[in-house]
Amino acid sequence: MVAKLLGALQGMLQAGIVQLNERQEAIDSWDQWGPSRSKALTLYLPIERSAAIGIAQRNQAIREVLERCGKIIS
Repeated sequence: MVAKLLGALQGMLQAGIVQLNERQEAIDSWDQWGPSRSKALTLYLPIERSAAIGIAQRNQAIREVLERCGKIIS
């Protein structure tokens, strides 16, 4: 049971890392547009940044649980 839970957490962490990388790439490319961004994008970008922060925090919490159990992935 515990092994299944740890396996699921490792899968969640891997998926979270992928999500975070994708969001960061999008944010970086949008930031390059500078002042020429549309109003909609200017409103959307802070939401995207907030989502990335949430994913990073979730990833960190999962990582801490896995570290405590000695099951951290590299």
